[in-house]
Amino acid sequence: FPTYGLIVGSQGIHDAYTTGRGSIRMRGVVEVEEDARGRSLLVITELPYQVNHDNFITSIADQVRDGKLAGISNIEDQSSDRVGL
Repeated sequence: FPTYGLIVGSQGIHDAYTTGRGSIRMRGVVEVEEDARGRSLLVITELPYQVNHDNFITSIADQVRDGKLAGISNIEDQSSDRVGL
């Protein structure tokens, strides 16, 4: 794949090779870091292929606003068009 991500399970890969059809489920990569105050930071370093990071950030912000995700105090996009995630 042209971008990174973790492949979940192997059945989809097996199906793709044996039948020519298969569905591959991928996940992003998250690293847990600690800031100077001792708070945990979740740093998303890799997103699966064809995941638009702008829509992803908007989706997380909407879920925080609606109360579906708790414990998130700040969302920052530290990527750039040149560097990426």
